[in-house]
Amino acid sequence: MNKKTFILYQIGLFFVLLLVNVLADPYIGHPFSFVDLVAICIVFAIFILVGSFIGRLYRVLQAKISTKIILSITAFLLAVCLLMLIEIIWYNLTDSVLFG
Repeated sequence: MNKKTFILYQIGLFFVLLLVNVLADPYIGHPFSFVDLVAICIVFAIFILVGSFIGRLYRVLQAKISTKIILSITAFLLAVCLLMLIEIIWYNLTDSVLFG
């Protein structure tokens, strides 16, 4: 696997993690109820699944660990930018907030 493919997969996986976190946030609040417990279980399962994919990507890429970390940080920042870009485009098209 080359570095471009690695960073594209990382962007996708980090985007999924950020999206799940943003979408599940309204369901997890201080007075914990059964809905909060179900939401936490679903989010935890998704985080474990995506985390295992990220671990597999680290094993497949043949590079130094410092290179992998730098690529992962770059991918995370690009995933945040992608999420913000989607929010801005959605707001300009519909005049409503998508993730809020």
